[in-house]
Amino acid sequence: SAAERELNEPSLKIEHLYSGCTGISVWFHGPDLYCACVGDSRAVLGRSIPSGPGGKEKFKAIGLSYDQKPTRPDERKRIRAAGGRIARWRRNLGPLRVWIPRDWIPGLAMTRSIGDTILTEYGVIPVPEISYIRLAQYDSFVVLASDGVWEFMTSEEVIEFVGNLKKNGTDATEAADCLVREAVRRWRRQEEVVDDTTAIVVYLDGDSLTKSTGASASSSKPGFMSLLGFGGAIGDKAQLVTPTGALQPFTIKNDVGGSN
Repeated sequence: SAAERELNEPSLKIEHLYSGCTGISVWFHGPDLYCACVGDSRAVLGRSIPSGPGGKEKFKAIGLSYDQKPTRPDERKRIRAAGGRIARWRRNLGPLRVWIPRDWIPGLAMTRSIGDTILTEYGVIPVPEISYIRLAQYDSFVVLASDGVWEFMTSEEVIEFVGNLKKNGTDATEAADCLVREAVRRWRRQEEVVDDTTAIVVYLDGDSLTKSTGASASSSKPGFMSLLGFGGAIGDKAQLVTPTGALQPFTIKNDVGGSN
């Protein structure tokens, strides 16, 4: 792939054998929204749920990406078919990770990566999954964030959190800041260290679909957020864009027991 060619360009001197990153990207083309995902960063659409007179406005999370982790049956199948090993550290500590067949390295907690090329021959690839959705009247905003934001917050919690901020007049930049602070607060309540928590919030303005964007990060490590795009058709939920450009159903289950 182009990503692999860039990583292996000698003049760039990129240390990619044991280093890598995720990528989450969205592209707006009129009412059409495309999302590209590599790894376990995530994009979620916030849809306003109309309420009756005097009712409280609520928001629904519409998943745009599906975390690529060893817990996903389709991703696990590819890794094992290539000879990779999936296990918890010493078989009982932490999340499922990807290892080379006969050693406890590198222990990658995702199944696709831009980098981490020691695992390339064992099925860890930089090829993104592309999804498509046509935006509707009540689609209110999009949140893109690194995995640290989602560790202790579900997609629905994040959408309700940002939706309430938008409803109260908070701009997109401050909403991204508030989201990162909340994610960090939850990390510190549960752990001694805090993972990279980077977020982008994009406000959508109804029928015109004009956009207001804000970004925030909790650490000096830059988040990998960019723009990428393909083509599609209409639907209430995101659909998967196949390598041939066709659309097919995309069942997104990022949160345990959920569909976001």
